[in-house]
Amino acid sequence: VDGKITGLKPDIKYDYVITNNLDGSPSELRLGLGHFRISGNSLSVKGAGSLKMNSDGKIYYINRQSGHYLPTTLELDETVNILNSNNLTTINIDIDPSL
Repeated sequence: VDGKITGLKPDIKYDYVITNNLDGSPSELRLGLGHFRISGNSLSVKGAGSLKMNSDGKIYYINRQSGHYLPTTLELDETVNILNSNNLTTINIDIDPSL
């Protein structure tokens, strides 16, 4: 990932999930359409919602709007922390806690 997301159009809203790998393998950020589908039909995830990125591949908007997983605000905060630690967000990311 190298601190930016590539191969996707900027300013488009994409669904995301952060996988919750119970086998000990690293979690992954997955983007696309349909939370359950992009999770690989997983029963649980660390985070889910929608996001937008800029032309530099940095996330500037994120929410927790997933009708399937219904993530909590704590899970959204943890998701943002994961993304920040991987240098994937803008400094002033817009975090929308609404469902």
